[in-house]
Amino acid sequence: MTLRRWFTSLTAIPALLVVGACAQSASIGDPPEPLGAGGNPPLAPADPCTTELAGMCGQACTLDAECAGGLHCRTNKTCGATCTPTGNECDGPCSAQGRCDGTVGPSPEPEPIVIDEPEPIKPPVDECIKVVSGFQKMIPTVLVLVDRSGSMDKPFEAGLDRWTTVRRILTDPTSGLLKSLQDDVQFGLALYTSVNPVGGPSTVFESGCPLMVEEPIALNNFDAIATKYGATELIPKRPGEQGNFTHVGGTPTSESVLKVTETLKAFASTGPKAIILATDGDPDNCMDAAANDGNPAGEAMSKQMSVDAVKAAFTAGIKTYVIGVGDEASQAHLKDLAVSGQGGDATAQPYSGMTASQLEAAFKEVIGAERSCTFPLMVDIPIPAFHIKTGNVQLGAQTLTYEDPNGWTLTQDAVTKMQSVVLQGSACEAAKSSNDDVNISFPCVLKSLIPL
Repeated sequence: MTLRRWFTSLTAIPALLVVGACAQSASIGDPPEPLGAGGNPPLAPADPCTTELAGMCGQACTLDAECAGGLHCRTNKTCGATCTPTGNECDGPCSAQGRCDGTVGPSPEPEPIVIDEPEPIKPPVDECIKVVSGFQKMIPTVLVLVDRSGSMDKPFEAGLDRWTTVRRILTDPTSGLLKSLQDDVQFGLALYTSVNPVGGPSTVFESGCPLMVEEPIALNNFDAIATKYGATELIPKRPGEQGNFTHVGGTPTSESVLKVTETLKAFASTGPKAIILATDGDPDNCMDAAANDGNPAGEAMSKQMSVDAVKAAFTAGIKTYVIGVGDEASQAHLKDLAVSGQGGDATAQPYSGMTASQLEAAFKEVIGAERSCTFPLMVDIPIPAFHIKTGNVQLGAQTLTYEDPNGWTLTQDAVTKMQSVVLQGSACEAAKSSNDDVNISFPCVLKSLIPL
């Protein structure tokens, strides 16, 4: 028989006192022992922490493993025991941790409560990335086609003939237009004429027709062009030839335009291509040059052939600009050439040079027309819309303003997605007519500011 004995003969009041005594003797922090059979309270056993385990209880804890052998971590977070293996405090076995419920090992811990919280906001990554690594210049390709016919020896200005004046404007070693623009424009040169043999049939031409002196297209080739141009003169008349001029040579404009068109088509370039035709008279042709002189039907045919040749050039993506040297060429014909050279644009006009300064201005304007105001950007990443206005675009010493009609803007090709800085209004005109450098830069962008 165990020490727990039921006293059925006691009255109610003493029974309550016994229950109170039992509660006082229980291990601190543990629940009271359950009532026995019949609802009578058990006999209160001695507290192991005051007897067998005296001096071992009371240490702060959170887990059984933190308590000494024979103890467990009670609900009040101190080490203690309800029973001992030899103390007979339980109806059943006493566990190694001093529990009457027979539990072996550490008591199970409750699962932690997890509360979903939003991820903390990360601070900006102050990592600077380079947006623009440079920009491209759109390099135009211009082939200058100059009439070398006999009439180019006529007086022009300051004691110079037409031929010498044009040559000086283009290739003077200090003021020549081609020299000042050779690093921005790929130039080529073609000097054209045709020559009939003396006494021979008019359909036979010496040295072929058109007779051309050419310098290949290239960048920075002013010296080569100047040397070739300087070594080429008008073809002089020979003894026995009739006429009022000292030089000969026809004007096979149509065949010459077709030939330089093929030259330009074969030249690999990403920029625009153009022909500048400088002539002082109406054309003839390589089929029957002699028949054109004074022959209205022949002259009309030669003019139409020239217009058709210019149209063919435009169809191939090559514009033609026309400069009349002097006042002998038919203005109506020059107008037809100018319109055809711009794809049928009725507003297109030929340029006229009656003086050396007018002729120089005409060449300068025509060459400038082919210089582009569009600068494709070489970018590591596209420039974000919010960042565009921070760009710095300078033309020479002048800082241009974003979205100003006379400043700059940024465009993006719908197909290639390439972004380009485009100069507008007076800024574009200034860039075309001057040698000022264009400088484009965008400040550093933080990666954290770039929308993904």
